[in-house]
Amino acid sequence: MEKIRKRICIIKLDGIGDVLRTTPILWRFQDDDVTWITEAASLCLLENNHFIKTVVSVTRSLDIKDFVFDELYNFDEDKRACSLAMQIKAKKKKGYGLKDASYFPFDADSAYARIVSCVSSGKELQSEVIESR
Repeated sequence: MEKIRKRICIIKLDGIGDVLRTTPILWRFQDDDVTWITEAASLCLLENNHFIKTVVSVTRSLDIKDFVFDELYNFDEDKRACSLAMQIKAKKKKGYGLKDASYFPFDADSAYARIVSCVSSGKELQSEVIESR
């Protein structure tokens, strides 16, 4: 029996090096249809990757706003990426979104990652992260 392919959306915008360091996650989705949204400068890193079905520049990301993904992963904690994650339809979201000008984790795993990140860097922890635990 053939595995049902999931439609996956990955948002990783900032930093070519950060985009490159995120690509190992593609092994997890090697049997799925992956759409990756990134900055124009990072397109060349992703365009010929056989694990990615579609690479979209963030400037063209609204072209996919009517798609419904099975899963969305937003690995960036910035307003643009989080706002975009809120606009894209997905049955399950992981990572971060934006609500009332504040970032919030979509799930417990992301909340935990945010807590660890804040503690290790000495940043102030937003109350939304604590409340989502």
